[in-house]
Amino acid sequence: QHSKKHRLRIAVPDSIMSYKLKPFFRKLVEEKRDEGITLMMSDSIPISERVRDRQIDLGITNNIVPFAELRKEELFRETYVLVTPEKKDLKEGERIHMKTLDPTHEVYHIFSQDFNRWHNYWIHPGNEKARVNLAHVAIEFLTEEKDWTILPASVAEALVEERKGREALHMYALAPDVPERVAIAVTNRNAGPETARVTEEVISLLKGWLAEQQENKERKKHGRGFKGTEGDGPGVSVGSV
Repeated sequence: QHSKKHRLRIAVPDSIMSYKLKPFFRKLVEEKRDEGITLMMSDSIPISERVRDRQIDLGITNNIVPFAELRKEELFRETYVLVTPEKKDLKEGERIHMKTLDPTHEVYHIFSQDFNRWHNYWIHPGNEKARVNLAHVAIEFLTEEKDWTILPASVAEALVEERKGREALHMYALAPDVPERVAIAVTNRNAGPETARVTEEVISLLKGWLAEQQENKERKKHGRGFKGTEGDGPGVSVGSV
């Protein structure tokens, strides 16, 4: 059996793949069998550099894209939320201020440079209970009532829902000036014509799928029923390009 002439290499952070885009990529792999898809999990920060160096063809990152030779398209944006076993008695619309959180009970997950700057302004790093690089691992370390972690809204919603009936976890809005996680599709401007064609097609399909998920979410929220399978988490919106 001959190998495929061209394989599209895609790198995605686990927190975006596992909790947001898995249904899309499952469908894409099935539909693009003849062309071939190689999917790789990667930390967000090095993805732009790997696209620049043509180690991958399409990257999805929630970090700054610093290289002029890269083309970028916004896919979606969402807020970060607090996840904790502690049940807090809050008024409607009330948020948890970062300065009220105990750093020694934090399970710290790094997401992007913007997130880290904001986080480190309020929470001095080095005093955390644990530091992790996978969201589902962060949840496993929330063993005491006062423990807490900060996760993207879609990730938090999925993990809290997953644990219903086993253990109580709660999500709360944060303050002040919570940064948004912005997911960006990154490609190389100097890619060959076939690679450019396929990556553009995949990005177009992905943006269409995200728009449909957002529509489903709105339909569900307004009680009109919805089509498809998985909707977005709280505070998630499809970004304009």
